[in-house]
Amino acid sequence: HMLDRQAIGACPTIIIKREVIDKIGFFDERLLRGNDGNYWRRISEHYHVDFAPKVLCRIHMGHLDRISIDSMYNLENAIFALENRLRLFEKHFDKYPVKKACVLAQLAGICFKSGKIRQGIGFLALMFELRVSFLCKTGLLYRALRMPIASFFKKLLMCSCRKEHEPS
Repeated sequence: HMLDRQAIGACPTIIIKREVIDKIGFFDERLLRGNDGNYWRRISEHYHVDFAPKVLCRIHMGHLDRISIDSMYNLENAIFALENRLRLFEKHFDKYPVKKACVLAQLAGICFKSGKIRQGIGFLALMFELRVSFLCKTGLLYRALRMPIASFFKKLLMCSCRKEHEPS
């Protein structure tokens, strides 16, 4: 469950035994995005991980420098984090090709969104090489292309509207 998504969710409070930290280490500070998911995955390779599905605290921080904002900097960090996930958990992804296909499709979508079309096509090519059903690949292709194509048509429409309203 943890290979292609954040299965635990947002956890503002975690409890980890010292022996786990001694064996696994700390967050990977090279990852500016996805370091919590990376940490849970590394722990779950060796230990059972669980969470309490209750809200224990509420916090709202209204800042614009969040990693979920799609700035070029954040998109590049997302690509780095997902590529790192593929490398770090390669032996697990080899057992679960659908999970690997999901991450590759996600990478392709982020690449397309950031204008790295050739790199995105490369991730889609890797996805299509996997032993995954055609229906699954088609669904993932749709997910990878949905937002970038919608964004492209929105920009195209905005450009054409501006040209219509420009004085001759």
